[in-house]
Amino acid sequence: MVYTEAEKKKLDNILKAFSGFIREQNYFDIVYSEKVGYVKILVEMESEPASALATAGEMLDTLCDEFIAETVFSPQNPSHRLTEEAKTESRSRLMAIIAQIEEDREYYLDYVTRYIQECYDKYDND
Repeated sequence: MVYTEAEKKKLDNILKAFSGFIREQNYFDIVYSEKVGYVKILVEMESEPASALATAGEMLDTLCDEFIAETVFSPQNPSHRLTEEAKTESRSRLMAIIAQIEEDREYYLDYVTRYIQECYDKYDND
């Protein structure tokens, strides 16, 4: 996959900000291939195909999903729901990561705020 220079830079910035989080995970990784682009691979699930991340938005959605899932399914959250407390914790931790992105920081901060609220509305206020 060929990215525009601007899109590649956005993807690189997101990946750099989330690198510590990704490194801590034992079940997925995001790698770069010059032929395909950025790819999310599930390390221990051979039956799951790798998925290409075509845009910065896709990468951010993927990482926010994984990040929120980690909070929701943590032992400290026995309800395994995106409770108000889990929402607050996810937002706080995600904002610390996003704050590392220098370019378009306000866009990413707003994005994360909206994303978490949408997850909260979708899954816990049905």
